Amino acid sequence: MDGLLDEWPVTGGLILNIASADTYNGFIQGSGDLSAEIHSQWDYNYLYLGIRVYDDVRIADSGTSLWHDDTVEIGLDGLHDYQGWQPDDHQYALRVDETFADRGVIQESTNVVTAIHLVATGHQIEMAIPWENLGDVPVVGGRIIGFNLALSDDDDGGRYDARLVWEGDSTFSGSPDFGYLELIGEPRGTPTPTALPTSTPTPTPAPPRGIESEGVVRAPVVDGALEEWPESGWLLLNVGSADTYNGLIQGEDDLSAELCSYWDYDYLYFGLRVHDDALVVDSGTSLWHDDGVEIGLDGLHDRGGWAADDHRYTLRIDGTLGDLGTIQGNSNVVTAIRAVAGGYEIEMAIPWGNLGGAPVESGRVVGFNLGLSDDDDGGGYDGRLVWEGASTFPSSSEYGFIELVGESHPTIALVPGRNLVSLPVRPEDTSAAVVLSSIEGYYTLVYAYDASDQADPWKRYDPSVPAFANDLLTIDETKGLSIHVTEAVTWMVSSYELSSGSVPLQTGWNLVGYPSLEPRSVSDALASIEGLCTLVYTYDLSDEADPLKVYDPAASPGANDLTEMVPGRGYWIRVTEPCQWHLGS
Repeated sequence: MDGLLDEWPVTGGLILNIASADTYNGFIQGSGDLSAEIHSQWDYNYLYLGIRVYDDVRIADSGTSLWHDDTVEIGLDGLHDYQGWQPDDHQYALRVDETFADRGVIQESTNVVTAIHLVATGHQIEMAIPWENLGDVPVVGGRIIGFNLALSDDDDGGRYDARLVWEGDSTFSGSPDFGYLELIGEPRGTPTPTALPTSTPTPTPAPPRGIESEGVVRAPVVDGALEEWPESGWLLLNVGSADTYNGLIQGEDDLSAELCSYWDYDYLYFGLRVHDDALVVDSGTSLWHDDGVEIGLDGLHDRGGWAADDHRYTLRIDGTLGDLGTIQGNSNVVTAIRAVAGGYEIEMAIPWGNLGGAPVESGRVVGFNLGLSDDDDGGGYDGRLVWEGASTFPSSSEYGFIELVGESHPTIALVPGRNLVSLPVRPEDTSAAVVLSSIEGYYTLVYAYDASDQADPWKRYDPSVPAFANDLLTIDETKGLSIHVTEAVTWMVSSYELSSGSVPLQTGWNLVGYPSLEPRSVSDALASIEGLCTLVYTYDLSDEADPLKVYDPAASPGANDLTEMVPGRGYWIRVTEPCQWHLGS
């Protein structure tokens, strides 16, 4: 008994790794990071175990909490009577520094003989357990003993980073979950025990993962239906991508999810498709024991945890919302859930006021984590996945992150020359100088045409003349504009509200905007003035070969080259009488 396994077989032992474990928690970077092979022998005095542990970093820094360090646990039900917590039942834990415990209690003096030997790939263990510890029954070939094996891995100090359990989810004496060990053959000789010291190498932590949240002008409607969300590019959480995997999950249909995120200046939005073949709610305020999702957020990305910007929102499939374990009876977080075939869909809108006072802008980074719980048969959860680290509670150093990308306001690309454009939204401040401020220095003249002013329909704004010399005083979403630009620039309005989508038209020609964020076919867009509209045209300087686009309702099919009306474009529309053009919301 010296920790050297020269007397033991080289192959044929029980393998414990990610693939063979019933329970897998945390992040394990392959078999070299955490796995083991165990063999057993016996004689009339002892049950012997020889274990090769593969572990590239060895840590022992958690005092009496052995399971938070590099530790092997052996669960034994000596009489194989499934009783648990009887004198024949044990949970032996042996840490890499040779600290030994039984059922969580450090054993300063024990009749169990142990030895550890460090090797390049990890460490080797020998253990000799007296039969008297395992119940008063004959030690003979054919005897069966309840048995379980677990490994804990700590790569960077503090709590464990990963954990494997061979059968069930624990090595404690819940013997019905155990596997078994059968004595075969005849007794062999008994080695002599010795022991060797250990060391603690320097860890190399893995970098956190991140996703992007896309800025949107039109916020998604939080109704649980995901039609406004993209078809691809979502974060996938399943057994393969999770840092922590607890319980039994029988494929992606049993438990997995995709998540996508949007943002605007009011909310951070999440859309989730959750795949779950059995939906259960029966655990009262213990939301994590039923079917639901958890969103962990570190709003300021300061990794502080448990501050005002930190949240762990739990949303159960019955719509119950919790934050940091407390049910939220009245919350400013907007949520919606919709049951679908094979699971459910979720939308969630979280006000930026909940996430700290940092500016809401492209490039901001928010700490983020995602968890899923699955209950298939009532009671406690049956399966659980965590994307980064071991928990969605605000232990923010374990979180991944979300980065805000894009813009959350309308943008219109202008090219050198005369651009026929309009705003798809209504500026909160419609004064011409404010509306045009984002392209200041890039434009020389702006024209509009007001058909209701028959005496002087042309209105202009020249930034180089005194204010009183201009008669284009306001700009809103109903006006079409001709903007003369000196070089390519992006025009945007950062303070706005959505338009009603209605534009007044006068008899004859009208230069108007397109007050909508959604493109439409010309026939759909003009449906409200069908029979009154006789001609529509626009021009697009980016199409150098054919900038002028025309739609004539009386023309034969295929004769028109203006087929779609789009946000940001200005249009000339001719009508036979005064009317109101309605695009809807």
